[in-house]
Amino acid sequence: MKNQLKTILLSVALLSGGAPVAFGQGDAGVEMPDSVAAEVPKLTMYQYEYQLIPMLLGRMGVSSEFMDNLSDARYLNEFILPMMGVACDFDLSAVSASRMKRADKDIVVYTFPTPKRIPDAKYGAIVNMGDKYRYFTLEKSLEGYWVLGECECSVQNLGHKNYGDVPESETPEMFVDLIKEKDLLK
Repeated sequence: MKNQLKTILLSVALLSGGAPVAFGQGDAGVEMPDSVAAEVPKLTMYQYEYQLIPMLLGRMGVSSEFMDNLSDARYLNEFILPMMGVACDFDLSAVSASRMKRADKDIVVYTFPTPKRIPDAKYGAIVNMGDKYRYFTLEKSLEGYWVLGECECSVQNLGHKNYGDVPESETPEMFVDLIKEKDLLK
C-alpha cells in the first residue's frame, strides 16, 4: 500500500498548487533540501473533501482492508497526510468517521467541520460498490439549502454530479438513508 501512496505524489503536488511534496530524507533515495522539506503544503477543507478523498479512492484498489482503515478518520489524518507530506489548514480533530451498511453496501461516512462556505460539505460518504468506490457529499448551498453531490473517484478527479436540493441530514445515518432513498446504492 505504501508504494501506491507514493505514486500519488504528483497528484498531491497538483492539489497543493504545485508545491513540492517530500516524504523525508532517504525515502526512495530522494533527499530534499531542508528548506523545501520544511515547506509543508496545506490543503483547504475543500481540497480535502473534494480532491484528496476522491483521488485516494480512485488510486487504491477496492478492499475491505482499505475500508477498515478509512473507518478511522485518524488513518487519513495521522498516517496518509504525513506520509504524503501535506497538512490541512483546518482542525483535523473535528473530522470523524462512522461505518455502516445499507443495501448490502459497506459505507464509511466522514463528518466534517461545520461548513462555513459554499460548497463545503457536512458529510462525505464512501460506498464500496464491490468493483469501485462511490463518494457522495452533502454540500452547503445558498440560503440554507443543501445539495447531494457525487465526486468521481479518480486520480484526475474531474467529475462531479449534483443530484439537486435535499433536506439537511442531521446525522451520518440520515445522510446514508438519503442516498439510499435517491436509489444511488445500486
